[in-house]
Amino acid sequence: MNLRGLYLLTPDYYGEGFFQKLQLALDAGIDLLQYRDKSNPYGVKLDVAKRIRQITVDYDVPFIIDDDPALAGECYADGVHVGRDDPTIAEVRDVLGDVIIGYSTYGDIQRALQGQKDGASYVAFGSFFPTTSKEGAELCDLSVLGEAKKLLNIPIFAIGGINENNVGQIMQYGISGVAVISSIFSSADPFNACRRLRNEIEKSMVPGFKC
Repeated sequence: MNLRGLYLLTPDYYGEGFFQKLQLALDAGIDLLQYRDKSNPYGVKLDVAKRIRQITVDYDVPFIIDDDPALAGECYADGVHVGRDDPTIAEVRDVLGDVIIGYSTYGDIQRALQGQKDGASYVAFGSFFPTTSKEGAELCDLSVLGEAKKLLNIPIFAIGGINENNVGQIMQYGISGVAVISSIFSSADPFNACRRLRNEIEKSMVPGFKC
């Protein structure tokens, strides 16, 4: 499975407007999708995740669940993304087997190397710019991406306040892609916001990326 390009993370589910924006983003073109919901009860999240799963199958877009291997298993997601206080990579493998496992590294190269050793499918670094999606997140220096690119053999994504105006600063390091939330979901025009961001990624992408 090709893990690269534009990786869209959702906000918490908030009603039908959630699916309207998600549909527009899929129509515009995203490469991966993560359902990230920190506030709704499990039953709501399960219903939402099952609905997203059906949609992503139609678009052939890999579907990742944030934090929760049980939820991922129940909705037949393609994988799980885990962070500092979540189940370990080994625990996810025990539950779900051979699935995509994303691993948050924040700005820590050693954590990224350990994640790679433990079997992560990709790692994510960030935040790099101020973001409303994760208030109080510590900002990383962009140079960590260059170091990561030299040391890691798995896909690398950047996250945190990334938009069409600054994505070139990220992609100059030759990483696999970027993960975004608010630049799409907070836009009044998510279709064109997604298209503009993809165009900026494509300008900077290493050879082989196809929009």
